[in-house]
Amino acid sequence: MKINRSRKIGFTLLEMLVVLVIIGLLASIAMVNYQAFVLKSNRAGDALPYLNHIMQAQERYAAEQGSYTEDLTALGFDEAPISPGGHYKIEAVACDGSIVRCVNLRALAQGNQSKDSNDNDLDKDGKYGDISYNSRGEKTGLD
Repeated sequence: MKINRSRKIGFTLLEMLVVLVIIGLLASIAMVNYQAFVLKSNRAGDALPYLNHIMQAQERYAAEQGSYTEDLTALGFDEAPISPGGHYKIEAVACDGSIVRCVNLRALAQGNQSKDSNDNDLDKDGKYGDISYNSRGEKTGLD
């Protein structure tokens, strides 16, 4: 019985390059999706619970004083509070020009949270990742 030793076992350089290109493409797609996931999770996990906490303080203040306040120090917070994860700066403004009936809390995105890795605006409405939550229960910027 004769064994053919001329047959080579292994991969050619071209086959290896094709595999590396495919792996690179899949990795780049996965990385972009992962970054988008992290940015969105920071919105839901960092900003929203903190906005809820401040809104509860606003509601207590309004029950006692008869009006909401734009001065967050009156609620026991810093002048410009930062969310626990450091991704958002919070401010309070009047809704429709009257702080008596409605307050709007805005979480202003900071640093990497405001734009994606390609420096593109994350929100389709031009708000750069900002979130808004008012005392009527209306929330924007979470999608």
